[in-house]
Amino acid sequence: AIIVPANFKHYLLYNRNLLNIIAEFTPDIEEASIDECYINLKGLQRLYRKSYAAICYDIKETIKSRLGISVSIGLSTSKVLAKIASNYKKPDAITVINGKNIHNFLTKIGLQDIKGIGSNTLALLNKQGINTPLQFIQTPPAHLQKLLGISGLQLQMELQGKSVQPVSNEIPTPKSLAR
Repeated sequence: AIIVPANFKHYLLYNRNLLNIIAEFTPDIEEASIDECYINLKGLQRLYRKSYAAICYDIKETIKSRLGISVSIGLSTSKVLAKIASNYKKPDAITVINGKNIHNFLTKIGLQDIKGIGSNTLALLNKQGINTPLQFIQTPPAHLQKLLGISGLQLQMELQGKSVQPVSNEIPTPKSLAR
């Protein structure tokens, strides 16, 4: 194995530069981690006179030309679907899941591909006969709430294309501090 030391200052510099580039396109940016963010493009088609996919392409190409790095972008109607889309064709791709194609797209992935469904939740869902994302979104909400609580209902809505957790520009308060 070759061990390469981490350079957090270097990563943070790329993160800041990346976010600055994205901010040139939209002010609605929510950092999810040092290498991920959610952005809201709603209403920008008129400003840029382009489709949302074309705006994503411009963002991607601007990042590539200025920073020399490739990015994968997921475009959809909710954060959960956008995250699934961004992971779908890594690296260096744009994947679009529009409202009309949600059901079709969900047939191409497994439950384990959905952020928020870990191994224990997957096992529980499988024991209940919920084995695919389509089965998950078609499960009666009362049953999902019994199994997974309110987070299960929110995940179901997000997978149906309904945004229940809009992009937030607020910087989250840390839950803990590392020394």
